[in-house]
Amino acid sequence: MPAKTLVPSKVPIKSATVNCACAATSEPRKAIAVDPQLKEANRNRLRRIEGQIRGLQKMVEDDRYCTDIITQVASAQEALEHLMPERHLTYRLVRRVAGLGSLGHVRLVAVAECHGGRIAREAKALVPSSIHWTEGANGPGELMYQAIISRAVRCPDPFVQMRGRWIVRRLSPHCSRIELNVIPRNRDELKMLFSMGWETANIHLGSQNAIKDVRRHLNTLKPNWLYAAARDMVKAVTRDWREWRKSGNA
Repeated sequence: MPAKTLVPSKVPIKSATVNCACAATSEPRKAIAVDPQLKEANRNRLRRIEGQIRGLQKMVEDDRYCTDIITQVASAQEALEHLMPERHLTYRLVRRVAGLGSLGHVRLVAVAECHGGRIAREAKALVPSSIHWTEGANGPGELMYQAIISRAVRCPDPFVQMRGRWIVRRLSPHCSRIELNVIPRNRDELKMLFSMGWETANIHLGSQNAIKDVRRHLNTLKPNWLYAAARDMVKAVTRDWREWRKSGNA
């Protein structure tokens, strides 16, 4: 088939439809009768763009190569699409700021609609354990996340996967951490702590070759070892925080 030549139209364009929060006028004046919902939608869109630009700006300031920036976004999209319930879903990619110990890690969220419901999948950048750099090791370091969750003595979560250097998971109102300030007053923190300890043990039991050594080590500890260790950790963190405040970085 011969290629078609596009000829510019000579018909003058009288008006254009734009997604604006007010009626278009020919004079540069302040908008009146602004649609609040459309205005808020435009604000949210600008916030998302601003967040994405800040993330890319940080990579530029860190002298990252342009190919690294493109590769990072592309690898995150591939990881998110792999966890979607259906292929070729149209989704919106946004950034998310969350976490405590992982605060500062890049988080990208894909938001889509599937069979009348909204779904969200998050990709969080993973980094090696702090032991990797405290021991002076060079290189990116090996990530053991997938091996840990695969070998753990627990029911596997099909919505938690590791793809490359991203951990991908489902976001849901019923799939999040438990905050103490939102549970009823007549609660039992001891049961919750026991469940957290039980789950931690299930993770460690995945290392079959180390179970005997772990049990042998636990038998040598005093009954109040966990309380004493937590108290020492509080002192260390408080001391570190005070030194940070004195340094003028606060």
